[in-house]
Amino acid sequence: GKEMDHSAHEGMEEGMDMPKEKGMQEGMVMPTTGDSTTLTKGLDAALRSPNAFVVANLDTARMERRELLMDFNATGVLAYDPRNIQVVSARAAGWIDKLYVKYRYQPVQQGQKLMDLYSRELVTEQENYLFLSRQEPKDPTMLAAAGKRLTLLGLTEEQVAELRMTAIVPRAITIYSPRAGHLHEDDRAAVIAAPGSMPMTGSAGQELTLREGGYVEKGQTIFTIYGTRTVLALLNPHPADGQDRITIGQKVTVRIEGDSSATVEGTVDLVEPVYRAGASLVSVRVYLPNPGSMPGAGPGSMPGAGPGDNLRIGSRISAIIHAAARSGWVVPATAVVSTGMRHYVFAKEAGGFRSHEVITGVRSGEWIELRSGIDPQQAIARNAQLLIDSESFLKATSP
Repeated sequence: GKEMDHSAHEGMEEGMDMPKEKGMQEGMVMPTTGDSTTLTKGLDAALRSPNAFVVANLDTARMERRELLMDFNATGVLAYDPRNIQVVSARAAGWIDKLYVKYRYQPVQQGQKLMDLYSRELVTEQENYLFLSRQEPKDPTMLAAAGKRLTLLGLTEEQVAELRMTAIVPRAITIYSPRAGHLHEDDRAAVIAAPGSMPMTGSAGQELTLREGGYVEKGQTIFTIYGTRTVLALLNPHPADGQDRITIGQKVTVRIEGDSSATVEGTVDLVEPVYRAGASLVSVRVYLPNPGSMPGAGPGSMPGAGPGDNLRIGSRISAIIHAAARSGWVVPATAVVSTGMRHYVFAKEAGGFRSHEVITGVRSGEWIELRSGIDPQQAIARNAQLLIDSESFLKATSP
C-alpha cells in the first residue's frame, strides 16, 4: 500500500511541475501570439548594463563642421617689466655726502637727485680735465678723452659742460635717477630669481640702510629703480585648453581680479616652455602699457601703487588669449560626459543609447570639438547627463 501511495505521489509531481515549467518557457521564448522577435530584443535591451547601454527616448544631435573661436582663458600675476629695471651703482669709491631720498620703495622721477658722492678719484679726474682745457695750444683728442673718462665715472654731459664753463671742481658729485619708478636697495637678484614676486624685504616706508657719511666701494650697487610705465603679465593657460596653439603676436585681453570694469589690451610677447611636476606647460609673457603710472611723492608708497598707477605690481589677473579661428567637428557641450581624464558620448542605437569614449579638443562657447571616437554621421544624445547614474558610471569607466 505504501508503494502505491508513493508512486501516486511521484505521478502528481510530474503532472503538476513538468507541464507548468514547460508552459512558462514556451510562453516567454516562443509565444503563440504577437511579434516574438520584437519582444525578445526589447527584453535584451532592458536587461543590459545601464553603464554601457541606456533605454531612453531623447533628442539627438550630430557632429557639425564649424569655425572654432580659439579663445583661451588664463590666470596670472602682474610683475615688474625687466626692461624697465635699472641699477644705480658707484662708478668710483667714496663717501655719501648727502642723501636726497630716505625710504625704500619711494617714488622718484627721471633726473631727480638721489645723493651727493665725495670721491677723491672724481676730484682728481676733474682737475686733470681742467688742466687739459687750459693748455695752449689745446689738444682736442686729449681733452675729449678726459671728458669721456668723466662720463664713464658717472658724470652727466651737463655736469662736464658746467665744469668746463665754470672751471670750478665741485666737492661732491650729484648722482641722478636714470628713470622714473620706485626706489629699491640692491634687490635686483631676488627679482631675477622670481620675476612674479614683489621685491620687498620690509614694509613700505621703511628707511634706507644707507646713511650720510657712509662709504661705498667702486662698482657697488647703491639703488635699483623699477619703472612701471609698462608691466609684465605672467599668464599660465591650462594644458587642456590647447596651449600649443598660442603663438607670439596674438591679442590678449587682461582683467584685474576684483575690478571687472577695467580691461587692458596687449599681445603675446613670449611663449616660454616650463617643466613642472613631470608635465610640460607653458608660461605666456605679455607686456602691458601702464599709462597712469606716475610715481607720487612722499614716503610709504607701495611698489606699483602710486596715485596714478592703474596696474599694480602683484595684482592677480585673468586673461583671454585670442588665437586664430579654425574649423573642426563639434557637438553640443552638453552631449559630452567627462569623468576627469576621459570623455564619453551616448550614440543612438536600436532601443536606446550606447556609451562611446571620445577624444575631445577645444571648447568654443556652447560647442566642444571631437577629434576621434565616433563617426560624424552617428546620432548622439544631445544631453548626456540625463543618461548616467553618476556613481555606477564612474565605477564602470574608471581605469
